[in-house]
Amino acid sequence: MKSWLIISFVAFGMAFGSLILTPNKAKWLLQLSRPKWLIFKPAIPIIWTIIISFCAASANIVWQKIQGC
Repeated sequence: MKSWLIISFVAFGMAFGSLILTPNKAKWLLQLSRPKWLIFKPAIPIIWTIIISFCAASANIVWQKIQGC
């Protein structure tokens, strides 16, 4: 099986699992006092998507390098 396919399944599984395991409207989360400088709240899911994508890409690069040894 291709390394990029396995890593993609793992990354997707992590992202999907976090949606299932984390309640969307947790009471404690709604009661948090947010700092006034936090103006980029809508961008947070995009930022996490980019981070997870880069993690998957770096895992693929490492996997390819290890197989080439």
